[in-house]
Amino acid sequence: LNIKNVNVLILFIGVFASLAYIFMTVSTVGAIILAFYAIQIVIALKIYYPSPWGIVFNSRSQLLVKGAITRLYKDNDNRIIDIDITDESGKFSFRAKEGNYFFKISHPDYVLDKYSESSLLEISNMEEGLVSIERHNNQASYMHVPLTK
Repeated sequence: LNIKNVNVLILFIGVFASLAYIFMTVSTVGAIILAFYAIQIVIALKIYYPSPWGIVFNSRSQLLVKGAITRLYKDNDNRIIDIDITDESGKFSFRAKEGNYFFKISHPDYVLDKYSESSLLEISNMEEGLVSIERHNNQASYMHVPLTK
């Protein structure tokens, strides 16, 4: 059982229990408890469902690539900051502050194309590169990562 799923289950049980308590007793305490659960839902959605940061696609067919492992490391000490696996839509996301990072991507059936379209990613070999994360309107930079089969 996935810890995220357990947390979501507990969260929704708490919300429904609080709603039932409020309707049965019409109390301020129940409303306060429900407010805390509402805040937790907002935080959980922000943590578990960040907006996409990039898309991985097949450079020849232009089809989106599922199952690519993307890693973000701090550039000065190779400490891993975040890791994600692309979903059915080829999307991946990272939660990181502004700064310079080392980016790696791997997939058993693909290699990374030489990437020259963006200054965000400078490829030093076929599967890794340097990434500079900047924010525009409080959103992280967005990039397209081409792979070749």
